[in-house]
Amino acid sequence: MRVTAPRLSAFLAGTAALVKRMRWWQRFLAGALIVVFLAGGLSLVRALARPKAVLKLAAVQRGELHVEITSSGTLQARNTVEVGTQVSGTIARIQVDFNSRVRRGQLLALLDTTFLQASVLDARATHQKAEAQLLLARNSLKRSEALYRQQLISELDWESAEAQYLTALASETSARAQLERARINLSYAHVRSPIDGIVISRNIEVGQTVAASLNAPTLFVIADDLAKMQISAMVDEGDIGKVAVGQKALFTVDAYPERSFRGTVSKIYLQPTTVQNVVSYTAIVELDNADLSLMPGMTANVTVITKEQSDALLVPVAALGFQPAGKDRPSAKRPAGGMVTAAGQRPARPDTAVADSSQRRRENPGQRIFVSEGRRLRPVRVQVLLNNGIMAA
Repeated sequence: MRVTAPRLSAFLAGTAALVKRMRWWQRFLAGALIVVFLAGGLSLVRALARPKAVLKLAAVQRGELHVEITSSGTLQARNTVEVGTQVSGTIARIQVDFNSRVRRGQLLALLDTTFLQASVLDARATHQKAEAQLLLARNSLKRSEALYRQQLISELDWESAEAQYLTALASETSARAQLERARINLSYAHVRSPIDGIVISRNIEVGQTVAASLNAPTLFVIADDLAKMQISAMVDEGDIGKVAVGQKALFTVDAYPERSFRGTVSKIYLQPTTVQNVVSYTAIVELDNADLSLMPGMTANVTVITKEQSDALLVPVAALGFQPAGKDRPSAKRPAGGMVTAAGQRPARPDTAVADSSQRRRENPGQRIFVSEGRRLRPVRVQVLLNNGIMAA
């Protein structure tokens, strides 16, 4: 039925006439009923709008708990040697290539020895000349000594012959040293491996000219044993205090995303590294690479286990910071998964829960969690030994 203005006016007029015919106590009763009805409706609306507290329950588990820090680093051989040359020349021959296994003393490359051999010949001739002059001076000194004993020459002539002999002796010694130097330089043209290992870098080609100066040019880089490698992990200054020698480490590389490798922290360098005002320290993680699957230069994502607790009861950290709101303990519902927290309350962040629990632990020994028993929650005192921000043991 459509409500029109004349009909509404007639209804209001009839209602006003009815109210006038009512007695005063009937009017009072009708007004009270209207007020009660409005108040009840408002309370119902507020109750329906109020969020109902629902608990999320998590089962107590038994297992291991690790406190970890993460960093990244580069895989490298434990010992690498840069092989250079101490003489200048042109590369005449290369005996090895990348990934070649070499033995100590094995020939790696040979420089052109034309000028070096000429230097040896020149030094040898100079030495032979010095030896001849020394022989002549020695014979002259012997004759002078004999004549001086017979007083046929003066003492000055004898001393002059002795000085010539000593000069010739010094010249022969110098020439012999130059000859030895020329021979050594000739041997330097034969570039040999100083260690047993594998060639991981070659920086020369046949015909290339190398110039030896104060810094010898690097021709090859040799790693001693790639079955034993290490990671130089950069650890943030906020975490370096938690790292210690002997701690276990796990790491992954992009080449094998499904594999997890193990290592051990062996060294912590005291020298800091500062990049864009961020200070970090280098921790060396040693590892075995028996299958040679890992290669130098790979980027490793490292997780260092700073603390661990085995065979412990585990609960979510959020359960340590949960407190029922007021005297009204809401009923417990079991959703799929989750932890002990009230849906009507804001869950505490892990770091906030840890800070609050640490303060309460200083005030009272132990902490408290709530255990569901039917429709009630029973508080239980617990002693927290370790937590990693997510789970506590």
